[in-house]
Amino acid sequence: ILLGGISSLFFMYQGAKRYDKVMALRYKFQNRVSKSMGFAQVTIPPKYLPGLRRERDETRDAAQRFTRYLLRKNPKNARLWRRLASYYFNHDQYAKAIAFYYGSLSLNPNMPSALNDLAWLFCTADKVEFRDYVRALSLAKRAYALRKTPDIIDTFAEASFLNGQFEQAVKL
Repeated sequence: ILLGGISSLFFMYQGAKRYDKVMALRYKFQNRVSKSMGFAQVTIPPKYLPGLRRERDETRDAAQRFTRYLLRKNPKNARLWRRLASYYFNHDQYAKAIAFYYGSLSLNPNMPSALNDLAWLFCTADKVEFRDYVRALSLAKRAYALRKTPDIIDTFAEASFLNGQFEQAVKL
């Protein structure tokens, strides 16, 4: 209680504009102090999270608009295409994500991150109509052949499992 009171006063004097941000900072500060002293951690109460989520989403939307602007200026940049595809994938807009991943791959067919992300989308899309396990396996194999990083190996194992290749999935 004393820690909470001290941290509240500290953050109130910082002149923060939003109460939910102040409270979230308070809980983060309290967790750091509690962790260093060996006490239990506290979680941020859910009533303070909507404001933080809204702020994060506004930042993401601004980043997406800026990326689209950059893409209009430089349409041959495969990384920008992939970045927008990832944005749409994270926001469950699978049709747009697939189109942008294929746009990225048309500019750079040997981009392992785009191959991997598209394969993961085909494996794990929430909407069943966007799942395509066979295509996911072929994309994951291509990504694996180009680069053997943990995320690519994980996607290849998932695609192998979903296609019934259990021994290969366990091996990976």
